[in-house]
Amino acid sequence: MGWAHLGGVVTAALLWSATILPLYFWLGSVFVQYLSFIVFVIAFGIGSAAGAIRALVSSESTGWIVHLWAWSRSLAAGEALAWVYLLLTAAVLFVGSMLPSVRLYQRREF
Repeated sequence: MGWAHLGGVVTAALLWSATILPLYFWLGSVFVQYLSFIVFVIAFGIGSAAGAIRALVSSESTGWIVHLWAWSRSLAAGEALAWVYLLLTAAVLFVGSMLPSVRLYQRREF
């Protein structure tokens, strides 16, 4: 596993935790289980459809899909600045989600 993969894993974990923790404390574990299933089905569906979309869109096109592919290629190539922005954004979202998570956890009755 290279640095690019490690950065992707850390970013994904931070974004997932920033989203799921407040929802878990607010709506409960059953909702989070269903949400997790739906998110993974969508993620793998998009990932498998990405090859078909890439084949349909030519490199001369100026659509948003081409720009998204170019950005993902720059991340895969390991551009340090793109990784720094992505990791900083994920870290800010994670820290920002901790505040509502703590408040929701304190209000919860056991």
